[in-house]
Amino acid sequence: MSALFFLPESGLAAAFRRDGYVVADILGADEVAAMLAEIRHSAVLRANAVPGRVANLQFLQPQLRIAGIQDIIHDAGLLSLCRQLLGGGNIILDGASLIVAEPGCAYAQGWHRDTMQIPPGEVDESWFTEAYFHNNVQINLALQDDHCLWFVKGSHARPFTPREAVWFSGDRQMSAIDSDNGLGGEMIEVKAGQAVFYNNNALHRGYGPLLEHGRATIQLGYHSDLAAPTCHFCVLNAAEYSDAYLRTLAPEVAAMLLAHRQERDKFPALARFQQHHQRFAAKEFNFPKF
Repeated sequence: MSALFFLPESGLAAAFRRDGYVVADILGADEVAAMLAEIRHSAVLRANAVPGRVANLQFLQPQLRIAGIQDIIHDAGLLSLCRQLLGGGNIILDGASLIVAEPGCAYAQGWHRDTMQIPPGEVDESWFTEAYFHNNVQINLALQDDHCLWFVKGSHARPFTPREAVWFSGDRQMSAIDSDNGLGGEMIEVKAGQAVFYNNNALHRGYGPLLEHGRATIQLGYHSDLAAPTCHFCVLNAAEYSDAYLRTLAPEVAAMLLAHRQERDKFPALARFQQHHQRFAAKEFNFPKF
């Protein structure tokens, strides 16, 4: 996985390194409204939505594409902040999904680190230390006010506490949904147009549990090409990003996906994690297979 790499100790990068997350304004009200309109009129979403379940659509895949929201993957402000948090380099797309839920939908996960796509015996405890550079930024971009992300500050840079070790004993990678908040986790409130940039090695959870106003978020992931990517690089199905498909996309979107495909070719051993991720997402969400 990633080699050791140190962020500059200033500003947002220092907060990201210390707490494991930062919140930033990304989209204006008009941009949010336009994206929500695209989503609400999406035939792809209507075809794949299941009443009562949270939908998770990988909107860059050919048969799940929602063209009106794809430009977000190359947003200049978003990429600039990723570059700052990761210490520079070219920023490579790792993942992109749209999460949508209607009001009244149940949404509750247990506490976890995003290691579900890694066989338990391959999880390295050195990843959860201050010295380790986790070459991935996970992003929750809210298209409406969102109160679903719960986060344990600083837990990306330490091993489990004794209490946590009990919850995650054996091969268990996610706590029970009804686990109490004894970890000291806090809800991160995000306004429409804001995004949480976080280290997904930290303990976190998605928890509504009943969504009074529904949910609409875009989940993104990026890494810097200054270091090797993590297993989270293999969320997308790069095999579908053919030259013919890329020619159907906006030039900036096509360029991001081409860079992703070329980076995947440099790290073929990581491809096996894609199937692990798909199985997890299919269990947690209404997640169309492709």
